[in-house]
Amino acid sequence: MSLKTKEKAHLTNLPIKRYELLDIQKRTVNAYAHISYKYNFYSVPREYIGQELTIKSNGSLIKIYDHHLREVALHQLCLSQGEFVTNTAHNPKLKNFLSRPYEYEQKMNEIGEDAKDFFSSIKNLKPNSYTRTISGILHLRDKYNNEIINQSLKRASLYGVYNYLSIKKIIEDGLYKNSDCFTSILAGGFANDLSIYDKLTGGSKWDR
Repeated sequence: MSLKTKEKAHLTNLPIKRYELLDIQKRTVNAYAHISYKYNFYSVPREYIGQELTIKSNGSLIKIYDHHLREVALHQLCLSQGEFVTNTAHNPKLKNFLSRPYEYEQKMNEIGEDAKDFFSSIKNLKPNSYTRTISGILHLRDKYNNEIINQSLKRASLYGVYNYLSIKKIIEDGLYKNSDCFTSILAGGFANDLSIYDKLTGGSKWDR
């Protein structure tokens, strides 16, 4: 019997499924019954709040296990950042909290196209903190009409200003009215006197 024949007799069939390379990590469940993984948050049943759980991900799915290695949650992996991926059955109390970003987006769309664009930009730039700014902007509707707010957000976007206090200052100082102040931005910098930018941001007092 040849060596090749002998070796063949000991070979086994290839596995039906392709071998998976898993990313395995441990995370502690936060107060909202979510664990963080790759800049997003995934829900687990609320009874696991405060406990350390094991994450296993193959790049498309994320499976979460308790200390007995029982699977407690399964989610599709989210490819964006700053998102809550939630099964509301895990924690029904979170339903209203998690729907807030969608309500904010709808209300910003009601203000106007520039407000809609502003919302999209700030969500991408500040995925973990944008809701506070949006909440403040929406409260400005109690005092100012949609047209004023929309114009102010257009000016803010032009100068890369994405914090509530600066936007409020644009409105209060009437900077949204003066279209001459807002000419194009050249590749080398602002085409206007930089004092205009200081007015928008409140100088060194306001963070961009």
